Amino acid sequence: MHILIADDEPIVRRGLRAVCESSGLATAVWEACDGHRVLELLSRETVDVAFLDVCMPCMGGLDALEQVPPDRRPAVIVIVSGYGEFGYAQRAIRIGVMEYLLKPAGAAEIRDVLARSVERIARTEAGVCVASTDGQDVVAQAVHYIESRVSERLRLQDVAAAIHVSPTYLAALFKKKMQLTFLEYVHLRKVEAAAALLRKGLRVVDAAHSVGFEDVRHFCDIFERHMGVHPRSYLQDSAAMGRAAKAT
Repeated sequence: MHILIADDEPIVRRGLRAVCESSGLATAVWEACDGHRVLELLSRETVDVAFLDVCMPCMGGLDALEQVPPDRRPAVIVIVSGYGEFGYAQRAIRIGVMEYLLKPAGAAEIRDVLARSVERIARTEAGVCVASTDGQDVVAQAVHYIESRVSERLRLQDVAAAIHVSPTYLAALFKKKMQLTFLEYVHLRKVEAAAALLRKGLRVVDAAHSVGFEDVRHFCDIFERHMGVHPRSYLQDSAAMGRAAKAT
């Protein structure tokens, strides 16, 4: 797994690098101290996971990421910040961020992010491979569209129009290739993004709105269906785990 670590604090970069390398998952690790270096690296290297600080000299992580074409962005983007404001979360979700680390992040938390990243990349690659085995990339295009717009309202007809196929055809192909309906996949991605926000202490209503749900009750039902727990309980459990981790 190719990893990029961008932070203006050397001690933070060294800490993240040590955990990544000790995890056994990293095959290459690059470091950047500002957004300009991030842009340079992403223009020539294929990065699977990027840890990006929100605030760096000259250009922050989100500012840099917004200048990177979608096809050059890392598969998993992890925002690392001492800031927990809702505005950062909304902006990050719009450009595909699904993981957050609030400083100071512990080694266990970083390893959890890496483990989820491996699973996420594997699922995405499986979808692309399945879609291309018979010469078709329709599902791969749909998956990419969904991944890049998790914060938006995603309707079958809109995604089908964006990739120039009929909604009926896309629905049938999606079910056949992914073993999930289009809506099930969209909900899964939105729940994953919302769970990441809840782990960072965002309110349930704000997490719901960040991933495109206007009806919070509907969001809670879908979250519980996928995660097996109500988002409020998930938020409380995450907060308790965070306090326990800091205590140790």
